[in-house]
Amino acid sequence: MALKTIISLLALIVGISNGFSLMSDIRDISTENKIYNLSRIWKDVEYNFPFISEFEPFELDEIYQDHLKMAIETDNIYDYYRVLQRFMGLLNDCNTRIVLPQAISSRINYPLIQIEDMDDKVIITNIGKRYSDRVQIGSELLEINDLPVNRYLETEVSPYISASNETVLRQKSLLLAFTGMKDSTISIKVRTPEGENIDATLTKNWEGDTWHEFIWQKEAVHYKWLEDGIALIEINRFDDPRIEKEFGFVYNHVHEDAEAIVLDMRYNQIGNINIAYDILNHFIDNDKIPYPHIKTLKHVPLYSALGTASPWHGLAANPEYESYAKKTEMITEEPAFFDNDPDADKLIVPTVVLISPKTTTPAEEFVMILEDYRDDVTIMGLNSAGKRGHAMVIHLPYMGQAWINTSKDYRPDGRLLSRKGISPEIEVSQRYEDFINDRDTAVDRALEYLRSVID
Repeated sequence: MALKTIISLLALIVGISNGFSLMSDIRDISTENKIYNLSRIWKDVEYNFPFISEFEPFELDEIYQDHLKMAIETDNIYDYYRVLQRFMGLLNDCNTRIVLPQAISSRINYPLIQIEDMDDKVIITNIGKRYSDRVQIGSELLEINDLPVNRYLETEVSPYISASNETVLRQKSLLLAFTGMKDSTISIKVRTPEGENIDATLTKNWEGDTWHEFIWQKEAVHYKWLEDGIALIEINRFDDPRIEKEFGFVYNHVHEDAEAIVLDMRYNQIGNINIAYDILNHFIDNDKIPYPHIKTLKHVPLYSALGTASPWHGLAANPEYESYAKKTEMITEEPAFFDNDPDADKLIVPTVVLISPKTTTPAEEFVMILEDYRDDVTIMGLNSAGKRGHAMVIHLPYMGQAWINTSKDYRPDGRLLSRKGISPEIEVSQRYEDFINDRDTAVDRALEYLRSVID
């Protein structure tokens, strides 16, 4: 198994701490409780985590024992929760993670700074006005806390993040690179677009600061014409029934003249699956659309025993039951179907769908169906989040939580959707030159592709 991949930025994941004294008023818990709570997590992961068979024999036990030592050695509740996060991060599943208690997450903060990968460099794409007179947007980030930026992310940020694939892990690491204890500091070294190296110290507290480049709140649904015959439609969430009416407004303005569409789903992170399927109705003419089907582990202790070799008794494993012993025997929930209205207004023209690591369920299902049922749909961008799954909850000290995924979710044709997510047919990342010139690389690439299709 490969050990290593804004749900709620402060509540679910934290960055780097350099000062527990800022939380010294929170009581620690006993060593016995530290052992007990980590052991509960380990036990339920071993019994319920659907990807447990990816571990080598005894590998999870070794990881548990290593983290048990770390947990016992912590002298405060914050560092203890960090150990739990590190343990969960090794499971490579965004639905298997630690939710910090509010007593801790309320003390977490960050400076206003955004970074993004471009052309094999980490580029500052926005920064707070508190620092913008010294740190220029478009500068390359070279170091964080005297470490090369990628080394810092790999050692100090990524191990504490639960993500389902490497693309999402990288994106979350960039997002959370500067997050940590409120009012602690973090040092950076940058190279300006003119080639000058600059050192700066940032305080992990955004309060009272504002972005240098104003960030507009994205509308739920938005459209514009890129050129005659090609429209850009953004669907940024599925969390309100009114979104269906907003999409109806967009449909009325584009359906007669659109020869092709760029459908932007890169920032669609929240919503209701039924709203998503209602809007999908306009893009699919099938009368029934299947939901993903779900598999979960099947436990039968006797069969597990029969499927395990017993050298002491001279017994070989019974091949009929080995899947139980290896924890690969699954129960399948047959997929339900969404009744699609074939007579509803349709918008079926050549379409490019843009996705990113911020594309999560239900948007992932939306894109999955388009890809499966439309031959004229092309997926571009970066791998989606792979967020399908169904988590059980373990309650932890100070009202924290451990979430453990209990299912594998599959596309109708049998391809895995959980963890893997949607992979683009054409991978597109933002280019530095386009960023400097205020151009969206993915939209431009989609427009170029659609021109070649409809010309």
